[in-house]
Amino acid sequence: MNIEYRFSQVEYEQYLHSLKQYFNELEIECEQNSDHIYFQITRQYATELQAYLGDKLFSKSSNQKSILSSSDRRATKYLDFVEAYRLVRYQYSRYGQFKRSYTEAVYSSFIAEVLRYMHEHVHSPLHIMDAGCGPSRLSYEFSTIFHNAQIDLIDYSIINLFFAWRLISSGKDVSVPYRIFNDNWKEDGDDTGLLHIKAKNNTNTNLIIADLSSLQWKQPIALYDLVVSNHALNLLHNPKQVIESLIDQVKTGGFIIISDLLGWKENRPKARREFPDGKAFYHFFNNNSRIKVIEYFSGGPYCEEVNSERIDTYVNHFIVLQKL
Repeated sequence: MNIEYRFSQVEYEQYLHSLKQYFNELEIECEQNSDHIYFQITRQYATELQAYLGDKLFSKSSNQKSILSSSDRRATKYLDFVEAYRLVRYQYSRYGQFKRSYTEAVYSSFIAEVLRYMHEHVHSPLHIMDAGCGPSRLSYEFSTIFHNAQIDLIDYSIINLFFAWRLISSGKDVSVPYRIFNDNWKEDGDDTGLLHIKAKNNTNTNLIIADLSSLQWKQPIALYDLVVSNHALNLLHNPKQVIESLIDQVKTGGFIIISDLLGWKENRPKARREFPDGKAFYHFFNNNSRIKVIEYFSGGPYCEEVNSERIDTYVNHFIVLQKL
């Protein structure tokens, strides 16, 4: 597993220090709960990831200030196995043993829309970016469909990228824990099950750790034939700026395809409410002279959290853009 870091040197050192802090705390927690399947499997994954990181993780000074303060909820959330497990479950459940997913329409429709505009290029040596990829269900499909393409997976979370690599390239199947509710609950008190997902062994992906909010692009601009982003921009404090940066990276005639959620919880900072509704979302793109809106629609629901007693749903917004 080869990973490229797109940080400044200071940010890079701080990132690794924060990761080391997390792993140290996680090891204590796993040791204290060593008889629980959740912590057993988490320890296995953490050990594997640390082995790939090697000396990088432990070579920095212990007095280095962490980039992730306890108040930085977003950053802390995305350097955490709990969040990565949740994303893997919601993105890949259709491939699990239960063959059931409440979010599959988002991913299947995204892939279908990409093929509508890119079907003539499935054998071409395309360059594709998956921006804010998470564990990257989209590239799980694209790595096979566009088998001659090079796909750059960009995410802030090394743990998300680890699972993307495991699922797309390692050939080692993935099992992630989930909570058991109601009639499936076990009387012995063990409320954890495992969702099993078959991995691929495709080698046409590159892993890049970066913060889209502040990413400085190293390569020449206008490099990509296709940029995709699914449910990532709404997490940023400056999505409009990031979108402009993504447009820079697309070749003339290339496509940018975005799917996102615009709703927010009441405690979301005002600075992260760039798009209050679908109308504002559409008009931002339609008024941009560098791109053409090919298609826009919204619908859903996208089920963000689901169990037998609870469903949280959002409207999903989808837009296809072509660079002029």
